[in-house]
Amino acid sequence: MANIHIAFINPKPKTTVCKVRKLKKIVFVLVALLLIPIALAYPPRIAFETESSIDNQIIVKNPEISQAFYGELKDTIDYYQIKSDKEFNLYLEITVPDIPKQRTDFAVDIYQDGRLFKKIGSAGFEWTKFHEDFTGDDYLRGPSFEQKVPAGTYLIKVYNRDATGKYSLVIGKTESFTLKETAKTILAMPKIKSDFFGKPAISAFFNLAGGLVLGVLILAGLLGYSVLALIRKKK
Repeated sequence: MANIHIAFINPKPKTTVCKVRKLKKIVFVLVALLLIPIALAYPPRIAFETESSIDNQIIVKNPEISQAFYGELKDTIDYYQIKSDKEFNLYLEITVPDIPKQRTDFAVDIYQDGRLFKKIGSAGFEWTKFHEDFTGDDYLRGPSFEQKVPAGTYLIKVYNRDATGKYSLVIGKTESFTLKETAKTILAMPKIKSDFFGKPAISAFFNLAGGLVLGVLILAGLLGYSVLALIRKKK
């Protein structure tokens, strides 16, 4: 009778590659948790660098996703365009930085397929102060508008009597969190601090946002150190 040999194969121990992958997953989760507060803020869009006009409108993508357009009127009127092939919730709110000599007489006109749809005026409106904990900035909140609107092309006109002054136009209410959007937010903050609020650019990180960025950098450093340690151990 032939002898039958049964070989028991021991499971392979975790390789360095597996450990690195596990570390990456852990760090990714921790980074995502750290950056959630950034997602809860309005992702900024720098509009004050664009020479907006009726023929050069600022295009708004994903109008239901919350985003803040930081603009400044310089003897001109700003125009934004929203184009949607389906019904959507249109939300607009005008705010301004709470800084010396800032004016609060902004108005917003909404045109639907070339026809005046809604006027949002600030005449007689009581602007209220609010503090943004995430960035450490102070604003004055103006009038807002919200309504389900049909598909079409919408033109949003931001203006005041003399066509001067800084403003922030908030569009959309749905919060959306992506690492790409978070990275864009972090990169935009220093310019908004310096050009919009008139503060040192470095002050963009002397707040909760700065603490989160520091936390991410520390985690990235720990990941790099752990990977190098594993590689050296294998050698």
